Amino acid sequence: GVARTLSGLVGSSPPRPCRLGGAVRSMAWAVPERRKAVTQIWRGPLGKRLALVGGFEDSAMVWGRRAARAELRIDGARVGALRLKNLPGTQLAVIDTARYAAGEHDLEISVSTRDAVARTVCIDGWVLAQ
Repeated sequence: GVARTLSGLVGSSPPRPCRLGGAVRSMAWAVPERRKAVTQIWRGPLGKRLALVGGFEDSAMVWGRRAARAELRIDGARVGALRLKNLPGTQLAVIDTARYAAGEHDLEISVSTRDAVARTVCIDGWVLAQ
C-alpha cells in the first residue's frame, strides 16, 4: 500500500493545487527552462518502491513543445527518472528503492527541459511499502 506521499514530507516548497488532465491535486511545482533545472528536495523514509507522478499543469499545456524530465536522486545517487511527455494528464514511473528502505533519506527531484519556454510541471511521489 501507499505509506506516504512526497508532498506530505517536509520539503523545499509547500505543495500547491495543480490541475493535470482536469483533476486537481496538491503537488510540488517546478518551472524549468532550457539549461535551468529546478530541484525539489524532501527528507523522509522510503519503502521498497517510489511511484513518481507528474505532468504539465493544464494551463501550461502547449502542443508542439518539448518534454521534460524529472530525475530522482536519493542521498545524492541517481536512482531513476520520469519522462514527462508533452501530453495532458498524469504520467507515472515506479522506481525500485528497496536498498534505501531503512532510515530517512534526502530525496531530490530535478526537473529539466530542452524547451526554450518555461512551463509549469507538477510533481509528487508515493512511497510504496510493497
